[in-house]
Amino acid sequence: MKYWKIYFNYAVITSISLLILGCFPKQQISTETFLLAQPALKQNIIKSNHAKIVYLKQIQTTAPFDSLHFIFKLKPARYQLDYYHHFLNFPSKQLMAIFATKLNNLTNVKLTSSSDKAQYILGIKLNKFYVDNTTDPKKAIIDLSICLRLQANPQAILWWHTYHSATPIKNYTASAGNIVLAWDQGIQTILQKSISTITDKLAKAPSISNDTDN
Repeated sequence: MKYWKIYFNYAVITSISLLILGCFPKQQISTETFLLAQPALKQNIIKSNHAKIVYLKQIQTTAPFDSLHFIFKLKPARYQLDYYHHFLNFPSKQLMAIFATKLNNLTNVKLTSSSDKAQYILGIKLNKFYVDNTTDPKKAIIDLSICLRLQANPQAILWWHTYHSATPIKNYTASAGNIVLAWDQGIQTILQKSISTITDKLAKAPSISNDTDN
């Protein structure tokens, strides 16, 4: 009989404890969603009569770096997805919009939606896009390869270059938004260098007659 009282008291105490714990709200694990910074599209741009017609191909990607989820490098050959911080759209799609806007803002470049109507083809490949947790400070990594070639002759490459950016992340532990700011900074650096070179290469490229308007 004595043992039954002990078990009964234990059961009552346990039940009361569970009821008390149930009164407290459960902590919700929140997720955060981000977008890379998009440049503003200039209005009323007057294109030059000698503007080069360029087709921007869909950006190619290297797995697994075109992910909606943030990717963290933990070891030299080990990467991990962060399911609590992600993008609204794939990095390659966002970069496509960024480059298209920057090119549309140029007076000597006219983008076309059809490769058949282009004089030049601009190809971009996203090689790497992740957060490097193996360094101190941690860095936002971006690696892009860009190729400019003649539309009429795919073998005629006018320019090819790979850009690599490793931007230190300020106040890393304060907010995941600081990771995105570091990526934005790296993208801006790549944009400034690449768009300047593309403009120069197109200016020096041989004139190609193209009577078809897009």
